[in-house]
Amino acid sequence: LAKAVKRAGGAYRLRLGPALTATRMYDGLGEIWRGFSKNAAFVDPGHRVRDALLTLAGCALMFHAELWPWLALGLVAAGRASLGIGLVAALQVGALWAGRALLYGRLCDRPGFRLHPAWYLLQPVGAAVGLAITLDSLRRGLTGQGAVWKGRAVRGPSL
Repeated sequence: LAKAVKRAGGAYRLRLGPALTATRMYDGLGEIWRGFSKNAAFVDPGHRVRDALLTLAGCALMFHAELWPWLALGLVAAGRASLGIGLVAALQVGALWAGRALLYGRLCDRPGFRLHPAWYLLQPVGAAVGLAITLDSLRRGLTGQGAVWKGRAVRGPSL
């Protein structure tokens, strides 16, 4: 869109507009769960197997990238896995954290996005909760339960 505006002779500037929007935060895990699960896994009644497989593949990727390294390091620490697995997991954790540190460093100086760096340590917990929400959403979609949002049942294509 910006390229089209510029080609037409117009000018543009990319700006943050926090005063132009309003948001309401969720009031607890239950509300977060309901709010995200209504959109986490879409199950089209005509393509249930395809949608379930795609959702499960996404969950497997998320588990492998976000949670497996921590689980592997815990298994090595408990003497239940080899040091080779621990080394691979440590390298993966290091790469994840290095990439996130670069991103977080860029976001830290942005107005309106000031969080203490300690919050960053909870990222694996957020990944585990997101994975659980997605799997619950898939279960609800496959069983026809749909989601409940603001006291109303949400089913079918609008899920």
